[in-house]
Amino acid sequence: MTTAGNIMRSRALLVSESLRYTPGDVQGHRVVSMWGDGFIGVAAALNASEYVVLLLPGVALLRERKPDTSVGEALFCEAQVQRGTAVLTINVAWRESAATPQQWRDTFAEDLDLERQSAVFRDKLEFVDVPEAFRHLPDRVVRRYVPKSNPARLFQDVWLGASRINFELMASVDNPNEAAPRGLDPLVEQAEVFVDRELIRSWPGVEAGPMKAP
Repeated sequence: MTTAGNIMRSRALLVSESLRYTPGDVQGHRVVSMWGDGFIGVAAALNASEYVVLLLPGVALLRERKPDTSVGEALFCEAQVQRGTAVLTINVAWRESAATPQQWRDTFAEDLDLERQSAVFRDKLEFVDVPEAFRHLPDRVVRRYVPKSNPARLFQDVWLGASRINFELMASVDNPNEAAPRGLDPLVEQAEVFVDRELIRSWPGVEAGPMKAP
């Protein structure tokens, strides 16, 4: 989970020799997708000098796909997680008001409860229990489900947020037909969100500031 030590290690990845990155935009906001030896991530512009960063240590990029930025996708790829292959999508959304990670977590949990109670979702999805350790995390919310139209795939969504930016990390793997599949656990356990105030805006090709006014 997010700790000062974990965030320091994640920041170190931003200066690793293996780092590669691609500037872009999502719905008119600046984003930077990045990857290196054993990690991938997305940074979203918060203001003229700051980026909010989602990093996934322990995840290796296998193949990029073209994201649909019109619906909030910043990164779409195939990745290696532990010994398996997952399809990952990282969505980004900007909000008008800032919130703490705990406040984001509470908002995501309320939204998730409403979705689980919805007849539309129940008709389409079969929700899978997540490990007890993931049910009451202070800064992230986790959901797992199997689409009734495609029971051969297991999906996991993780929501995290900082300041005015929230991330939705969506992953899917071949359904292992286990009561408590562990192949997606690193995406919950190792994801880190933090604010970078200097480094990313100094990278060649990364323009300063958001494209839209906050």
